[in-house]
Amino acid sequence: MGYGGGGTDMIMTLPESAFSLTYKGKDYFGITPSEYLENIGTPYSETILGRKENYESVLIFEIPKGDFTPEDTYITVDFGSYGKKVWNFV
Repeated sequence: MGYGGGGTDMIMTLPESAFSLTYKGKDYFGITPSEYLENIGTPYSETILGRKENYESVLIFEIPKGDFTPEDTYITVDFGSYGKKVWNFV
């Protein structure tokens, strides 16, 4: 995403529902704790930012207990009309 000039320089971050984690073929969606998580950070939420602002937060996904295998794990971000982007943990 970027700012090309003209119009407003404000941007709305994506809703939490735009992010999903696929682990061993099953999709999981973020869970949002209601407050700051000590030693972890601020839970992600949709917000409005100015052109030069930044926003740092965490998304939390709850997956089954067991051996975590990064090669079986993907994060997907749905950018709406701009399509989806998928990243593998490896």
